[in-house]
Amino acid sequence: MKLCIALVVLGVFSAFSGPQTVSGHIAKNAVELTRAIYNGDVAAVEREVNAGNVNALNDLGENPLHVAIGLNEAQIVEKLIEKGANVNHVDLDGRTALQKAKGKPEIEEILRKHGKQN
Repeated sequence: MKLCIALVVLGVFSAFSGPQTVSGHIAKNAVELTRAIYNGDVAAVEREVNAGNVNALNDLGENPLHVAIGLNEAQIVEKLIEKGANVNHVDLDGRTALQKAKGKPEIEEILRKHGKQN
């Protein structure tokens, strides 16, 4: 299941005609970062975040934090927040990180620990 979702998301990222701009910063590592999240590879996530933008958006308006939450990757959620992920970002469906984490108590607790209330 994760592999199928990963292929779809990677296809979404590769559909961009050029580098993605987020708040004036170019995020060239969006595909690699997403791949690392789908693989559950915390070290690769940290490497990609250090090389690019922790808040790069995909076509669904999700930042990497939203992707990690969707995959229930608690360690990666923690790492992304530590590296400056925007916990207050709202995706194109109008969901915040905490709303996306509903039913995932470990991730809900991480988000609350970092000050996200709704």
